[in-house]
Amino acid sequence: MLPTMSKQAAVISLTAEEESTLNQWLRAGTTEHRLAERARIVLLASHGQNTSQIVQDLRTRPARVSKWRQRFRAATPGRSARCGPHGQAPPL
Repeated sequence: MLPTMSKQAAVISLTAEEESTLNQWLRAGTTEHRLAERARIVLLASHGQNTSQIVQDLRTRPARVSKWRQRFRAATPGRSARCGPHGQAPPL
């Protein structure tokens, strides 16, 4: 059983362009595993799944899910899809 989360999870709201970009990353056969996982976290969060559900679906750690929810939410407009290595957008 997973521990309950004490903080309110960051709410993720995507534009059509952001959702399209994240889905492209998932479909591309050359996307790094860690970038694909980040995209999955953000997409699942935007579809209303809570952190515990995402942790179970992706078999990852709660800290990782929380970190990427927060980082994506905190990003400024125009940079919100920059969840690649070192904050850079990967080439599409």
